[in-house]
Amino acid sequence: RWVRTRGVGALSLGGAGLGLIIAGLLLSLIVPINKNLWTASFALVTCGIGVAFWALLKRLWQHIGHNMVLRWTVTLGQAALTLYVVHHILIAIIVRKMPNGDKLWKVLFDALASTGLNPAVASLVFACVAAAISCAILPWLTRRGWILKV
Repeated sequence: RWVRTRGVGALSLGGAGLGLIIAGLLLSLIVPINKNLWTASFALVTCGIGVAFWALLKRLWQHIGHNMVLRWTVTLGQAALTLYVVHHILIAIIVRKMPNGDKLWKVLFDALASTGLNPAVASLVFACVAAAISCAILPWLTRRGWILKV
């Protein structure tokens, strides 16, 4: 609301982000920064980083906003909830047992690992393919207007 109603510029937004980061770091002297517990210090620091990054993008967008890759990130951001649901549906599909008793993800991962890839690299490739499949479904859903919004 502050940004919309007052037309806040990138400099003020960046200052607010920096202020949140500093507040979180000061609070971390009393309450540790802990992601698993979502402590107040963690929330302040991560929100501050997000606001500072927003300020940077607000400043640079007029110069870089025409880039097709960056436009795609905007689309992903606008449909983040939908992408989250699609990804979890994909997970629900691949963890089901096949008729032979194996889970689909294990069969697919084993096939990928059998190519000779290091297990860590195979895991990364598997995750990237899953993310790519989720992203590939998104334009189809967008064309039909099936985007979840809060």
